[in-house]
Amino acid sequence: PPEVGQMFEGNLYNASVPMDNSMAVSDDGRLISAVNSSIYLFDVNTGELLAENSLHNFVDHSLGFHSKYDPKVSFDPVNNRFQIIFLYSNTPSLGHIIVAFSATNDPMGDWHVYELPSNPLDNNRWSDYPAISQNSEDLFITVNLIIPEEPWQTGFDGTIIWQINKESGYMGAEEMDMTLWTDITFGGNYIRNLTPVDGINCFDDDNMYFLSNRNFALANDTIFLV
Repeated sequence: PPEVGQMFEGNLYNASVPMDNSMAVSDDGRLISAVNSSIYLFDVNTGELLAENSLHNFVDHSLGFHSKYDPKVSFDPVNNRFQIIFLYSNTPSLGHIIVAFSATNDPMGDWHVYELPSNPLDNNRWSDYPAISQNSEDLFITVNLIIPEEPWQTGFDGTIIWQINKESGYMGAEEMDMTLWTDITFGGNYIRNLTPVDGINCFDDDNMYFLSNRNFALANDTIFLV
């Protein structure tokens, strides 16, 4: 049976549902744990809580005070850097995807923070339900586009993929080097909830794979590999 190697209390519950917990740990034992809507930094070797912060205080307040949610955390063992993304606001006009790259391997240090538009096609949509992965060169972010004033179940209007060059983020370039992929369909219908797949060779490869299925079908025998 598995044994507990290290144990510590995680992010405190703050009545957010769901908590959308995400976690990443570096080779030297720095751990970032994020939920709606807080970020904790731990030292895995000692179990010490190094710092705690809110998603709100993690970014420049010039964006405003709208909701910040759905955090995702990842670690790049080749470049020894962290990445954090989360969503800001659920409206087309105010919404953003926040993308942050650690400037060093120390998450207590500086971060390079960028904003992607929540409505990149300028068609009155907002981005929801992010997922992330990476390969040797790029960070991939998938989100669902949602029609305002409709539930996410029925308001779905396509999944899009942001492909971002990691080096531009680690260097703190004025603008990230990136590509936006859209119109991902099968049989004339959008594929929902495309999820990038972490593979054993992902850091030696320049490709990326995405999985999905017919999420809302009562009976389903189909797996989509993109």
